[in-house]
Amino acid sequence: MPSIDGQLESPVRPQTAPARTLPWLLHRLWARTDPATRVMRHCDALGYTTPHHLFPTHSGDYWLCSVTGQFQRDRFPDAPADHYDAQWQTKMQFQRDIDADVARWKRRMLRYEPYRKTGRLLEVASGQGRLLRAAVELGWDAIGNDISPMVADQAQKLSGAPFLVGPIEKVELEADSFDVIILNNVFEHLESPSTVLRQLTAALRRGGVMYLQTLSAQSLSMWTQGRDWYYFDPGHLYVPSHVSMTHYFRRAHLRVIDFSTHGYRSGSTSKFARRSLLRRRCDQVLGHFASFTHTGTRVQYLIRK
Repeated sequence: MPSIDGQLESPVRPQTAPARTLPWLLHRLWARTDPATRVMRHCDALGYTTPHHLFPTHSGDYWLCSVTGQFQRDRFPDAPADHYDAQWQTKMQFQRDIDADVARWKRRMLRYEPYRKTGRLLEVASGQGRLLRAAVELGWDAIGNDISPMVADQAQKLSGAPFLVGPIEKVELEADSFDVIILNNVFEHLESPSTVLRQLTAALRRGGVMYLQTLSAQSLSMWTQGRDWYYFDPGHLYVPSHVSMTHYFRRAHLRVIDFSTHGYRSGSTSKFARRSLLRRRCDQVLGHFASFTHTGTRVQYLIRK
């Protein structure tokens, strides 16, 4: 597993913006910000205020932290449940084959077998419940969660797993009770990731693992697209970096045991716009390069309590 500790600075409160200490991909993005917008803002990854610069994008403003390179939304959505209901109604028009997805998740979940003791598994923001159905069919005592009552109802019918409806930070979880907790493309939607990680760590038994996949601010695609990056989206409240994630894990007393990145997406900011065959082929090639250089659009962590 590649080490990411070498990208960290010691957790001190800087008086000036140390852009030169950021990894090279983030340094270029920092150079695109306007120094006149500099303000001191709370950094969720560190837990204290740091210098931030405004980073305007095609979907609204983000603030870029000078210490961690993490992007944070200037303003959070007013009605998250309604926002995600509307998103899912659109996504459901482009559904893939359910059985194929469940089979794919079954293969991926073999990685969690060494950590099965109680057999309890929690998926945060379960979406349509395909991973949960795979878990149930593999014999896990699985529990789902989603902020959207509409999606939770459909996922419960598909998977047969019980559901905790509502924002995960408002759900009561039994301490030291889960072998595995899964956050698949959830982190970037949380209003306070640090709070949620501490809450989930408390619910994870000692020796249990958490799988976390999210966006990467140190991605090749962000570096090439800048303000027009495909994944700048009103629902993506944070875009973390490897630096910020390591601080999150240290504060939550979690240890990274596996780490990888993957993916490259170019082109239209429309979520469902068709890409030409040539563009898809180019994205595949660039995706392989990004995975090899750990600059993929999405980053995956397996972390242990």
